[in-house]
Amino acid sequence: MFSARSTLSLGVTCLLLSIHPAAHGEIIDHAGIFAQAKPERVLSSDAGEGPAWHPKHGLVFSGPNGITNLKPGTDPELLLPNAGSNGLLFDRQGRLLVCQPRFRRFSRLSVETGMLEVLTDQFQGKKYNQPNDVTF
Repeated sequence: MFSARSTLSLGVTCLLLSIHPAAHGEIIDHAGIFAQAKPERVLSSDAGEGPAWHPKHGLVFSGPNGITNLKPGTDPELLLPNAGSNGLLFDRQGRLLVCQPRFRRFSRLSVETGMLEVLTDQFQGKKYNQPNDVTF
């Protein structure tokens, strides 16, 4: 059985789905999930790229001003101005992996210290085009 579960919070909408082997791949929508949820905060349209969630750090996303962090109950905090970022993902150590298409590189950001480390910006001696998304 595969189960994907998310909540309607911080203005991010995800669908609660279950795929059961007995259902032959049929997707079952758990009715009423959206009617019961109430967003804590609705974000502006500036919060649309590479959202990543971490239980300790909250929601981190790329916007026109850079990488922004939004923890429940707090105001947005700009972590890395002019980051030129898009795809974001937390690694197992809680560090933020960052695709930076503007700078044609892939980096890692410590949310706690603000330290940015460029992991790679080329392959076989050639610069990347525009790294956009990351996944494990």
